[in-house]
Amino acid sequence: MEVAAKSLGSENEPIEQTIAFSYRRLSSKRQLEGDGQRRQTEEAEEYCARMGLKLDQTLTHIGSAWTGENRLENTELGRFLDMAKNGHKIPHGSHLIVESLDRLSRDKVTRAFRLFSDLLEAGIVVHTIADGKIYTEKSITENFGDLIVSLSIMMRANDESNMKAHRQRKTWAQKRANAGEKKLSAKCPTWLELSPDRKTFIIKEDRKLIIQRIFKEAADGFGCDSIARRLNKEGKAPFANGRLWHGGTVRSYLQSKAVLGHYQPNRTVRETVRDGENKGAIQIKRVPDGDVITDYYPQIVSNEVWHRAWGSIDSRRLGKPSNAAGRRGSVLTNLFSGFGKCVYCDSPMNVRSRGTTTRHRHKPFLICSKARNGVCPNNRQFTLLPLEDAVLDFVQEINLRETEPAEAKMAEKELAAKLIKGNEVQQRIDRLNEAIAAGSKSALNSLLKEEAILEGIQQEIRGYEQRLESIQSAVPLADRQMAIKQLRERLQVANGEERYEIRTKLRQALREIVTFMTFVRDGSVALSVKGNDVAYLFRDGKLVRRLEQPLKKSKREAA
Repeated sequence: MEVAAKSLGSENEPIEQTIAFSYRRLSSKRQLEGDGQRRQTEEAEEYCARMGLKLDQTLTHIGSAWTGENRLENTELGRFLDMAKNGHKIPHGSHLIVESLDRLSRDKVTRAFRLFSDLLEAGIVVHTIADGKIYTEKSITENFGDLIVSLSIMMRANDESNMKAHRQRKTWAQKRANAGEKKLSAKCPTWLELSPDRKTFIIKEDRKLIIQRIFKEAADGFGCDSIARRLNKEGKAPFANGRLWHGGTVRSYLQSKAVLGHYQPNRTVRETVRDGENKGAIQIKRVPDGDVITDYYPQIVSNEVWHRAWGSIDSRRLGKPSNAAGRRGSVLTNLFSGFGKCVYCDSPMNVRSRGTTTRHRHKPFLICSKARNGVCPNNRQFTLLPLEDAVLDFVQEINLRETEPAEAKMAEKELAAKLIKGNEVQQRIDRLNEAIAAGSKSALNSLLKEEAILEGIQQEIRGYEQRLESIQSAVPLADRQMAIKQLRERLQVANGEERYEIRTKLRQALREIVTFMTFVRDGSVALSVKGNDVAYLFRDGKLVRRLEQPLKKSKREAA
């Protein structure tokens, strides 16, 4: 939405009673170069000359009158109405010239008439050129015919806009149905370009390799900021106009389903803000419109790598906002970060060093982050390196039972139920479309409600489908154990940046296997892994015994 107009005068320039303003509305910027602007301007000038009115200024709005955005306070019409109500710059008896009432509003008739009556109550005389009508507050109040005419025009304008929107949705639905034969538009992700025949997309190979690398490093446990720094260090240029990669840019590529070949059609919706400082303003949002079109783009990242990357991201986030801990250094010291917690306060265990003056110098240890501030009673120091070796030995050799089949069956059951419900709603929508085609106007509101219900069901269906894909493409636990073994072997001879990379991958492999790891004040550490209903107890860097009941302590018991 854009507003363009001459200012409405100054404090020291009162406007005469006989002055007239014209209001022209164009639906888009493109119409500025078309005939609509010229036609509305010339008609207003000719009309004022014929009626003996002095045309002072033209108020212009570029945008929709169907959504009501043209009546907001920050638009020319909104400011005009506000000044007319105050009677300061736009005095009582001023004239407003419009082509027709539907130029003022195509909103619901109650809202459209509210705007119209507000203008009249502020003393504005409204002229409509198309039908030669002149409306005043008195004429609307005393002449029932004027009231009926104005309401019928407003109702017709809203019906036409609703029907136009409905037809546009049907047109796009048809385009999407033919998307396999011809692409919808030239707009596409930055690693693609549309072919000359508009039937396929061409991959930019250099960019594809960088996208694939981003997903692989995310799957290996690297954060977005870390990936960006690595790309900048190697001199890899970003795809857009920026000089450097940033964590936000990396995340935007990780979030794009286009790498899987998916295209989600969207539509623009406008909602009125109900609360807060912007109450009453129109908020424009893009929302999904229909099903995802698979195989629309060439797939450049496998489903397995996609789900591994997002499994890694989710395991690091653990319900916290992204990058909650800030940037990490170049040396990864804590393999248990993200899942190693204090049993008393559920806070993370931090790595610290005993310094150089004790007999344990240079030996890092883990301690509860809140205990360091005196908030938690768990001030026990857990020597890090022996515990790391013991845990890695344990998860590398233990027999892990795969848990995915049961989860997959549950997701399949929920998906089937949603598909049945979605089919029922679609049948109701088909019947309503038939009624609209037969001329029923009352069916349109019901159709909009059913389409909103279907949209919500489709979002749930997509969630279950993604969950099933994640389960089916997950790396088997045995393969993760083998990866830990190979990484530990590499770690023995690695140094510098390579050690950081290997330890990052080891941490991610642990996150994919360990379900919880809790530290107790007596020096013991309880660990549970996927596929096992029990916990295992470590003390002094050694596996001590198996716990038949997983360790659970309340804060009160711990204290």
